[in-house]
Amino acid sequence: MIVGSFLNWAGPVRGTHTYIRALWDPEFTTGELIRSVGLVMIFLGGFAILGALLQAGWVSWLAAILGVALVILFVVEVLRGSGGWGDLHAGVWLSLAGAVLATLGGFSRTNTLGNGP
Repeated sequence: MIVGSFLNWAGPVRGTHTYIRALWDPEFTTGELIRSVGLVMIFLGGFAILGALLQAGWVSWLAAILGVALVILFVVEVLRGSGGWGDLHAGVWLSLAGAVLATLGGFSRTNTLGNGP
């Protein structure tokens, strides 16, 4: 989820430069990192990692579901606008794959780190 945020999402525009308005407005513009779709995805990826480290599967699951919803909203708006499937680049698909994997990881209840020292 995090790595995909730094790659191209729509055309030559990276996720960290795609304005958050792209989730509900098909005529979006580019912006800075602070108000970008990529920053939201970075935070969601961080919460998914935090949930895995704290063994709170529901935190990872919730962050991942929100990540999937974010990607779906973005894809719908690109398709609603003048773009097509060809305008969606690797960043969108990598973020979606990370969110789906984090969703599956949120269901896992096994402790892979051991019981500690």
